[in-house]
Amino acid sequence: MCEYKNMRPNIDDAKFIALNSCIVGDVSVGELSSVWYGCVLRGDKGKIQIGKQTIIQDLTTLHPTNLSNILIGDHVYYSNYSLFIYALSIHFSTFITKLYFINTQLFF
Repeated sequence: MCEYKNMRPNIDDAKFIALNSCIVGDVSVGELSSVWYGCVLRGDKGKIQIGKQTIIQDLTTLHPTNLSNILIGDHVYYSNYSLFIYALSIHFSTFITKLYFINTQLFF
C-alpha cells in the first residue's frame, strides 16, 4: 500500500489484504472485503471504490482511466486469473470469473 499524490488507500475495514498485492493512490476497500495475492489496484488516475463483503481474487488488475472511476458494490466476487478493468460500475451480488478485459463505458 502506498500513497500517490497525497492520496492514500483506505483499507482499514478490509478483512484480508495479501502481502504481495499492490494498492496505490485513491483506493477504498470496504468492510469485510478482501484483496488476494498478486492483485494490482492502481488509483493513480481515478478512484477505485470497493464495497462491503467483496472479494477481489488473485491476479486481478483494476486501473481506472483519467475520465472514469471504478465503483464495485457490495457482495461482488471476482474469480482469479487476470481480470483487467479500466472503468466501470458494478452494483451488488455479482459473480465474474476467468479472463476478462473490461474497458470504458461498460456497466453491469
